[in-house]
Amino acid sequence: VNYDIPMDSESYVHRIGRTGRAGRAGRALLFVENRERRLLRNIERTMKLTIPEVELPNAELLGKRRLEKFAAKVQQQLESSDLDQYRALLSKIQPTAEGEEQDLETLAAALLKMAQGERTLIVPPDAPMRPKREFRDRDDRGPRDRNDRGPRGDREDRPRRERRDVGDMQLYRIEVGRDDGVEVRHIVGAIANEGDISSR
Repeated sequence: VNYDIPMDSESYVHRIGRTGRAGRAGRALLFVENRERRLLRNIERTMKLTIPEVELPNAELLGKRRLEKFAAKVQQQLESSDLDQYRALLSKIQPTAEGEEQDLETLAAALLKMAQGERTLIVPPDAPMRPKREFRDRDDRGPRDRNDRGPRGDREDRPRRERRDVGDMQLYRIEVGRDDGVEVRHIVGAIANEGDISSR
């Protein structure tokens, strides 16, 4: 499973070559965001094949699958375990509320909530997705005439951009954005605060 698509398509081809070894078949999964589709096209050109797209399961399907697996584990316990000693414990752990005993269904629901652990059986609904953009390769865009680009002004009239000396710098990726409620000013502020530098 590859969570980050590499910039170099050759390195990805080398990486997934370990999926199937010694004549065995294998399957490689790659998570790709919409803005990374151009990198995916480069990989496909290098491999000379089309990588099939697999839709991620939504929250409803994921919750259904988790519930099925949990129900199978419960059924396995019912068929293979001696539950008599645990039945005797029910009356001892059954709490009371304002002097009234809780019914077994409510008690079972509380135990079910405790038993689910970190993999919750009730999956929160999916966040709204942005509409998928269609990315085209340069060859698919067709010829464009210079007159179709609109007026851009003379080069002499436009101010030249000064090239800044970036020096010895490193590139980092931050896997959060506006969909997570994070804005540019938050990231700049965090870096400035941790590095004890000015944010301006």
